[in-house]
This record gives sequence, structure tokens and C-alpha cells, in this order.
Amino acid sequence: IFNNLTQYPLDVTESKVGDAFHDFLIPVVEEICTYMELKKRSPTVSEQQLVQDILTRYVTHYVNNAPPPPSDWKAKTSIPCDCSDCRRLRDFISDPFLKTKDFAMAQHRRTHLDLQLDKSYFATTTIKRGTPHTLQVEKTRAMLVSNFQTWGMRARLANDTLKQLSQRSTLKELLGESYDSIFTHPNLVVPSTRPAVPALGDRSKGNTQKTVKGTVPVKRRYEE
Repeated sequence: IFNNLTQYPLDVTESKVGDAFHDFLIPVVEEICTYMELKKRSPTVSEQQLVQDILTRYVTHYVNNAPPPPSDWKAKTSIPCDCSDCRRLRDFISDPFLKTKDFAMAQHRRTHLDLQLDKSYFATTTIKRGTPHTLQVEKTRAMLVSNFQTWGMRARLANDTLKQLSQRSTLKELLGESYDSIFTHPNLVVPSTRPAVPALGDRSKGNTQKTVKGTVPVKRRYEE
């Protein structure tokens, strides 16, 4: 059963990996800590292995990492015009969870948007179905910026999650020699010079904003 638990986040879709950890596996770790504290006993080898596997996969599989975007990213993705269409375009560029967006509008407005975009970072296609036609904008190199932003969100959430877990008196005993390698993992280190992260929106996006639950439902209660 322990093997099935740690395999679980590897089997779910990418968009559900955050839920797998924050809604299920991290609470399992908390429950094991609570059980040990109540029983005033040392962990079993199986418990140690389970917690080590969960938190190792948390920082490697969920947090992962992303290379920093090219140094010219800001100039190449900035839209100086402040018309309503360009504001919508800027919103799309700033949203790290969107790769493409359609803009259905008259030709002169589509042309205006197209001229704002650096083609080394974006690709555009005119879809001539329906009226008006649609300008489809796709992030190409610009996705490097989005990927870096979402990694930063995951890393900051993971740091907060691990900080909360570290307050459990039994965690160091459970992790043993793995404690330092997990808590100082390179995936958790976000450079201070990074693309500005836009205001966080819907909590369902990217699984980056969940908080660690303080309690675990009874049905998930750990039993020896």
C-alpha cells in the first residue's frame, strides 16, 4: 500500500499533481507525525521510507524546475499601447497558465495587435472562419517566461508547506539523513531576479495556491 501511495502522483494527469500532494499525500505525512507524537514512539522503517518518498517526489515531481527565460524577455513581451485590445493582449501575456488566446475582431484591430508582438516570442495565425475573423496568438519563446513564473509559484508554495511541516517534532526522525537534501533541494531555490508574477487568480489553476490542511479527515486516518 505504501508503494501505491507514492506512485499515485506519478499516475495522475499533470494538472492534478498538486491536488494529489496537497489534498492527500501531505496530509498523510501530517497524520503519521501526529500518530507518532500521540504514541510517543519512534517511526518504523516503512513509515520513514513512505515519508521520505512522498517529500522527495514532492520537490522533484511536483515542484520540478524551469530554466530562466532569456535576458531580453521583458522588452520582447512588453506591449506599450494602452488601448482596450492591447490591455487584453497584455492580460494574456501575463497569465502564466495560458499558451494561446483567440482575438475575434475587425481586420484593422487584428493588424494592430499583430504589430505589437515580437515574432521571436509569439506566433500569430488568422482564422478565417466566422465573422469577424480571429487572430490566434500563441506563446512560443514567451512560454519560457510563463513556465518560469509557474515554477516560482510552485516553489514558494512548497517552501511554505515544508516550513509548516518542519514544525512537527517527529519530522526529522522520519526523514533521517534525507532531511537536509529535501529542505535544501535546488528546485526550491527561486532566483531573486525573476519575472514578476502576476496577481494570482483562480485557485484551481496550476495547483499552485493550495494551503496545507491543518487536519485530516477521519476516513484518511492513519492506523498502525
